Amino acid sequence: MSQLELVPQNVPQHVVSTEMITETSVSETVIDVPQRNLTQESFANKPHKVTIKRVMPVYTSLSYDRADRYWEVIISNPAFKNLATNESQIMKAVGGYAIDTSIIKRNVVASLLPNYVDISDFENFQDEDGWKYKVNKRRAFDDYISLRWCNQKQNFYQPLVIRYKKNGTKKPITQNLCPYCPYTKGMDLNTIFHGVDDSSYMHHVCKDHGVYTTGNEMPIPVFGKTAKGLVAVCGICGNTCNLSVDVHADNLNNCLISYFRHCFDKHKNKRQNRDANEIKREAQEIKANRHNLILENLIVSKV
Repeated sequence: MSQLELVPQNVPQHVVSTEMITETSVSETVIDVPQRNLTQESFANKPHKVTIKRVMPVYTSLSYDRADRYWEVIISNPAFKNLATNESQIMKAVGGYAIDTSIIKRNVVASLLPNYVDISDFENFQDEDGWKYKVNKRRAFDDYISLRWCNQKQNFYQPLVIRYKKNGTKKPITQNLCPYCPYTKGMDLNTIFHGVDDSSYMHHVCKDHGVYTTGNEMPIPVFGKTAKGLVAVCGICGNTCNLSVDVHADNLNNCLISYFRHCFDKHKNKRQNRDANEIKREAQEIKANRHNLILENLIVSKV
């Protein structure tokens, strides 16, 4: 039997079993397909599914001192202290034990550090490759992202910079700048700008940096160790998420992607399905508190 002859002659034309398909022919199970349609032409015309790999942020040793200082601020936060008080009990409930979080602090903080990039960084790129850069009006009263995991009232999702260009249609292509991914001069700007229409910005900021589309932060997890290794325990449902971290690596890596993905997949609706009054109240609190935000440059030297 050739690779394209998936249906033996003694089998009814409209029934094809998974066992009858060779591994080298096709990876999908074909059910209830007439034999006459399983031709080389139909396979040749079948569109191929293209998977776009997400670009992962790159953190270097230049951020070590900054991450250490940032962590000291986070652990002084009352919310974090409350978790630390109960972490032994929480870890025992999931069959593990608490750890010294200082061994993973740099990898935890990596995804929370703002990049402090604003519109002035793109003055020389206006109209390059057709892109135009502008300030996001929704963040007009916020200069920078304030300290994360410190009970701050701010929209941590909205970008500071937006770029757009015409593509021959009525609606231009729009991309948002990630407020967190490290930025260096000369880098490929396509790695820190993410599409709006294809939801790549949403998936990136939510799953890589732990923020809901509502602007709220995902809750601080409890860190510990189980038989699976280092884990982050969700404070909402108690689910354990593996921490992908090499404490001996030279470069920082975001070890919380598994945890952020869990919160996005399992708990985002609770935030998004708020009633109008709650959304309005939160917006008012953010606006009223904008002059009291604790920014990193008041405490931590930027690197």
